[in-house]
Amino acid sequence: MAPSNTVRWSPPLWGGISSTPSVSPLATCRSHSTPSSASTLLASAFVPATVSSSPNNAAKPSSDNSPLHARKPHSAEWINLFSPDTYSPSSSGSPPSLPGKIVPPRSGGVAFSTSNDGGGCNLFYFAGYAEIASGGASTPPERFVVNDLWQFAPYQDDSSPWGWKEVKHPSTQNFIPGPRLATALAVLPSKGKDTLAVLLGGWDPQIPGTGGVILEDVSVLNVETMEWSEPISMEEKGREATIPGGPTSRHVALPIRICDVEGAEKDLILLHNHRCQNFVQLLSMDSSENSENNLYAKWTLQSTKGECPSSRGLHCAAQIVSSTSNITKGVVIFGGAAKDGNMSNEVFFLDVHSWTWTKLDCAGKRDVDDSNNKNGEGIVRGMPSPRAGACLCPLDEYS
Repeated sequence: MAPSNTVRWSPPLWGGISSTPSVSPLATCRSHSTPSSASTLLASAFVPATVSSSPNNAAKPSSDNSPLHARKPHSAEWINLFSPDTYSPSSSGSPPSLPGKIVPPRSGGVAFSTSNDGGGCNLFYFAGYAEIASGGASTPPERFVVNDLWQFAPYQDDSSPWGWKEVKHPSTQNFIPGPRLATALAVLPSKGKDTLAVLLGGWDPQIPGTGGVILEDVSVLNVETMEWSEPISMEEKGREATIPGGPTSRHVALPIRICDVEGAEKDLILLHNHRCQNFVQLLSMDSSENSENNLYAKWTLQSTKGECPSSRGLHCAAQIVSSTSNITKGVVIFGGAAKDGNMSNEVFFLDVHSWTWTKLDCAGKRDVDDSNNKNGEGIVRGMPSPRAGACLCPLDEYS
């Protein structure tokens, strides 16, 4: 069931103060809605409100039973993992070792996490622009695109190194996806099988000034073995799978779990890019047809209805999952930029059961005295400004 088209953006309370602190080189933002909540990066919390339909079909907020009224506010704080002041002195009287860093520093890659047997998660970072500082202020830093994979090892004790470590692939590895940025990756849950991280397309800048190459490849990382592979297309047997419609970058991809007409659960990857107007692209992975344990990939073009997002890239997306069934309720898309560079702060919800888009009305308090608004119309307080290249993650099934 889709949320109403009446929603609220609510900034979390940062250490008891409703303001956003500066971001450290490596920091985590811890949500304090419940004592057991995982470390989470967030900027604003999306809180849908239920509605009741009036006789003229106008959407109006319902009262007491609305999730907006039932929810507790989230609070959050930034924690700089690279600052010695963050940690209490160890038993020996000296602070513990600081976490390892990704070297050289980088941006524009893709981070992803997978569940582990201990109930926690494993955090990874792949590709992006690496940057080496120059010798002087007048010389620009050296920048180059990479395809290395890093994993974050959590702190265990003072004697064990922790933090970011580069993943060393097996000696038998004969394929690694090429350097890229502006890519997308989604993790398919294992459900008794190996966990698969599926990398989709991206942009390889190559030699500066050439414009580079937009990619259309599909690559799969087996998180248990740390081996990359290229899945085979189910539609074109014998050929590696590629993204339908051709090369793509600045797109979003995320896992969803839905039920088919017979009630069986299906784990898919949903891809949304600048071509998706009245459809989205769904990817399924299967190894059952092959005795050699190779993966097969099958793409499906899923038509949609309703008010869909206009053509855009560099938007962000998150799935909303039922807390009782682990079935995906829908997908939220925020922001992004059109081809002409105009950025958006629109919010759309895609119900993945009816495949219906709803443009959400993120109502809020309008400040008509805001001096930064040139049109004199004011801004909506609590509503994120238009942006591209942001991140979005769910807190629960309502936000």
